Amino acid sequence: MKASDNPSSIRSKTMLSEALIQLMNEKLYTQISIVELVKKADLTRKTFYRNFNSKDDILDFYLNIIFQEYICNLQQIKDFYPAKIIALYFTTCFKYKNFLYLLLRQNLHMMLYNKYLDFLNIINTQFQHIDETPALAYHIAFSAGGFFQILCVWLQNGCAEAPDEMAKICSAFLK
Repeated sequence: MKASDNPSSIRSKTMLSEALIQLMNEKLYTQISIVELVKKADLTRKTFYRNFNSKDDILDFYLNIIFQEYICNLQQIKDFYPAKIIALYFTTCFKYKNFLYLLLRQNLHMMLYNKYLDFLNIINTQFQHIDETPALAYHIAFSAGGFFQILCVWLQNGCAEAPDEMAKICSAFLK
């Protein structure tokens, strides 16, 4: 993905993201062409390639928005304890549940998992400050895998439990 803070670029990226999500609700991701995507977004191929290299870049862009929102919300927390952090995580996921479920349905969930790994490193650096040791990689892998799988089950069950209830369930695992 090509980085730009230009308002026009951000608007185009947002329009392409929304168009891709709409198309993914209608057909398989692998069947969506760039031509179809730019037509749906009412943009040109040139605009697409000015902002992205591929459809995967669009999904990465949108996942970054979700994870950045979570990190921004974490920065607002004054008393940093597991149940609160987990509730915030599920609250953020609930807000984007349709998109996240769409990734599962379209068999694109590994993109989400890989984003977990990226952002757990960021979260560790900003909030947990666990020393860089050989065990850190295992800690991150364990956290990413566990929360990713729990999210998948929760999404497949239609997010039946409220985020606070999910926080209680997950906090019980940490004891």
